[in-house]
Amino acid sequence: MRPTGLAIAIASLLVTGPARAEEGEWRAGGQVGYATSTLGPRQGGGPAAFATGSYGVTEALSLKLRGGYSRHGLDADAKRKLTEGTSQVWLGSLGVEYTLDVLVVVPTFELGVGYTHIAEDGRQPASELLLLAGVGLDYLWSRQWTVGLGAQYHVLLTDPGRTPVYVAFGPRLAYLF
Repeated sequence: MRPTGLAIAIASLLVTGPARAEEGEWRAGGQVGYATSTLGPRQGGGPAAFATGSYGVTEALSLKLRGGYSRHGLDADAKRKLTEGTSQVWLGSLGVEYTLDVLVVVPTFELGVGYTHIAEDGRQPASELLLLAGVGLDYLWSRQWTVGLGAQYHVLLTDPGRTPVYVAFGPRLAYLF
């Protein structure tokens, strides 16, 4: 990168101003990416999509609602007499998100409880309570838009010793209003 380009890039980061979740601010967003699951007897991975909404209680703390879906390919398991198939996972959670303001790059930490419904070929559907822990890194593109990366780890509250259970990660986008 030429010195002029580097100077413009640094100036654009500084001119934008600090990023912060304002008290009373609403945020609507989404995340797409990849998820891996061992919620059933077999492990599988596949595409995932999540929708999120949050409300700023303070400058640093928000209440966050998350809903998502993922689809996982599953290998055959001769031992359990299960044929090749798919698993579909629906997730919903409510929790808190802590935002640590650092110029226009914003690290976030998320904790919540929720519900999941698992539909796997060859087995009865199951529903479970879960605990969610997440991290993210967002860039304040403008006063209304952020782009970033997020990762979430889910553990079943009914079987906390079983790990890993469900992990999702990917890019995300949010609109602030």
